[in-house]
Amino acid sequence: MSDPAQAREIFISYSSKDRERVRILVEALVRQGLPVWWDQHIVPGQNWENELEQALHRARAVIVLWSQHSVVSDEVKAEANYALKRRNLIPALLDDAVIPYRYRRTQTPDLSPWDGAEDAPSFRALLAALAAAPTAPPAPNSFRRRATLISWAWILVPSLVLGSLTAALMVRKAPTELEVEVTCSRVRFHSLAGDPQVLLDSTLANSIVLRGFEQVRLPAADVEAANPAKWNDQQNQYPEDAWVKVAPGPGLVCRPTERTPAQVTIEPFTKAAGPLTLERIYTGPAAVTLSSPERATLNVELRGRQFSGSVTLPAPTKLIADDCAWVGAAPPSKQPSVTLRLSPRGPQRLLDYSAGKAGMVFVLGFPRERTSPIMRPAAFEIDQLEFLDQGPAGSPISSIRTGGTIRYPKYAERPAATVNAGDFLTLGDFKTFYLREVAFTQQEENLRLKFQGVAGKALIGPGEGSMRDLRLTQFDELWSNQKLIALFTVLAWVVATSLGLRRYLLGPR
Repeated sequence: MSDPAQAREIFISYSSKDRERVRILVEALVRQGLPVWWDQHIVPGQNWENELEQALHRARAVIVLWSQHSVVSDEVKAEANYALKRRNLIPALLDDAVIPYRYRRTQTPDLSPWDGAEDAPSFRALLAALAAAPTAPPAPNSFRRRATLISWAWILVPSLVLGSLTAALMVRKAPTELEVEVTCSRVRFHSLAGDPQVLLDSTLANSIVLRGFEQVRLPAADVEAANPAKWNDQQNQYPEDAWVKVAPGPGLVCRPTERTPAQVTIEPFTKAAGPLTLERIYTGPAAVTLSSPERATLNVELRGRQFSGSVTLPAPTKLIADDCAWVGAAPPSKQPSVTLRLSPRGPQRLLDYSAGKAGMVFVLGFPRERTSPIMRPAAFEIDQLEFLDQGPAGSPISSIRTGGTIRYPKYAERPAATVNAGDFLTLGDFKTFYLREVAFTQQEENLRLKFQGVAGKALIGPGEGSMRDLRLTQFDELWSNQKLIALFTVLAWVVATSLGLRRYLLGPR
């Protein structure tokens, strides 16, 4: 056990080249009743290094005497560094030496002009500093424990933050950009934009059926009506003598009766006449349903707004009106179904229609072999997408008929998700989501659809309870987000720097 007096020692750190000047200071301190240790106390034969280290460790204060010689001494700077870490450093100047930078923040008495007088201001300032110093050395290993705690805090806090952030990013799903291609019999969505969007643009068709219209206005044309009594079952057509010319008047307008829903079917009178052209259909916020009730037939149902449009007719054109009331000139037949042959006059061959308050239904017929895209809107923004049909018992079933794929366009290396026939696919909470393409498939009554956009909800599976989330986690998005990469880089740098700082704070053991 060490002497209690030793535990109150004042350690003197100096350069041996200044020994005679230091001796004067040591003697003055001793006369003041202060226990002083300096290297002259080492007895010959003792281990010099061990004795110095033990004295430095048990000292309550360390006076470092800076001079032209000591500022270049590694031993003096090592002892000053140790005292600085233990917070018991008391520096003093012996001459006009420049104190090393890291030790300048401590008030330093100037003993360069001191002649040994014990009443000199500089000596009294040194005594005051010693009086303010602790009466005992710092508790053993207290600094090391404090430095250890600080260094581990520097390491653990960023590590915990990094780990917690990584775990959160790996669990939390993020809105994900998807490219969806599926084959189905029916799809329903909402047109989202406030301004009208183009759904169909100059679409050629073999036949067009209009339902739910408010009125249909025929173009200026020679109009002939067929006599139902002369229908030829064998030839499946009306003979030429069955056609009766209708008085021209200002033009025929067809409107639905109040009793039954009206329907107008339009098709070329002969194959040589060419196809019909359904001109551009605009739709604002509305529910849109696309389905294929039979091969090469597309049903387009628009609900929720009023709109108008037109159809460019070939010459001649057959028009079949069911349950319609006529304005302008009435066809001679009083039957519920009237067949007309129209031969438009002049370049304007537009049949105009306007939708009723509830919207309209278009049934478009195409060549049965057609598989090229029917619709390819540039940017038709949608919402509330669903792939549902009605089962035999009236319950909802999936309208997805054959396989499909869901890709991640921002992550080319990520495998696409597979869509199986009968899967329920739920997409919603769209940020931006667009209908890109509608086409027929080789299979009966199926449509091939392409959508792309950012979905905040994306589930797929054979039924409720077995749905899986198609969205990516925020951690997956890290590798394509430069800001997140920068954040993780900074945190990794903090951890690495903290390890280095810990070694610096603790120093050699």
